[in-house]
Amino acid sequence: MSEQNTYEPTEHLTFEKVWAMFQETDKKFQETDRQFKATDKKLREAFKETDKKFQETDRQFKETDKKLQEAFKETDKKFQDTDRKFQETDKVVKEAYRI
Repeated sequence: MSEQNTYEPTEHLTFEKVWAMFQETDKKFQETDRQFKATDKKLREAFKETDKKFQETDRQFKETDKKLQEAFKETDKKFQDTDRKFQETDKVVKEAYRI
């Protein structure tokens, strides 16, 4: 009785048959290597494209942040101006009631 994992050739192995199996195995390794290289190339291209998109998004965020900072400064300036005008108005109203 033989074990399940034991290889039992059905015909006599010769050097030529073993050599042919090695050559077939080598072809399969070469094909696998070619496929790995093709996949690697595709992944590298995809990563480059993704990196470009991240860089563009980062540029847009920075541009938006700059615009928001400018808008906040302008809004703050307008609040300060409005506060100054309220204080002037308050001063005028108080002076008008003293008269």
